Amino acid sequence: MKKPSIQRGFSLVEVAVALGIVSLILTALLGGIAAASRSTSASSNSQLAATLADEILATLKNDPAARNTMDDFPIPALSANITTTVSANLTINGAGRETTSPRDAAFKLSYTIVPEPNAPTDSPLSKIRYVTLDLKWPPQAAAKSQSMHRITTAVLLP
Repeated sequence: MKKPSIQRGFSLVEVAVALGIVSLILTALLGGIAAASRSTSASSNSQLAATLADEILATLKNDPAARNTMDDFPIPALSANITTTVSANLTINGAGRETTSPRDAAFKLSYTIVPEPNAPTDSPLSKIRYVTLDLKWPPQAAAKSQSMHRITTAVLLP
C-alpha cells in the first residue's frame, strides 16, 4: 500500500488573499507617509514665515528708520511722513529679501502701515504707526489655497 503523498504549499486563493492584504497595508502606510511629509513641509513654512515676520518687525521697532540704513527688508522706513495708510504686495525669498525670480520666491509679503487715526499732530499718539505683515505661501498659488501668517504691532516713532 502506498502512503498518501503530502503536498506542501499554498493554494492560489490563499496567495491572492495574502497579496490583497499586503497591498492594502502598504497603501495605508504610503498614504500616511505622504500626509506626514505634507504636514512637515507646512509646519516648516509656517515657522519660517513667523521667524521672518518677527525679524522684520523687530528691526522696525528697534530702528524705525531701518530702511534708510539696511536693505535687508523690503519695508519702507517708518517716519512721521507716513500720514496715510501705506501698503504693498511683494515677493520675497526665504531670507526676507525682495525677489523678482519665481524660482527664488518663498512668500508673498503684504504689509500695511497705518498711522493712529484722528491723532492730533502735537499728541504723542501721532508718533504711533501700526504695522501689519501678511506672509503667504506658496507664492505662486491662488489666494484661496495659500497658507498665511499675520502679525500686527504698534511702533512708536522717535
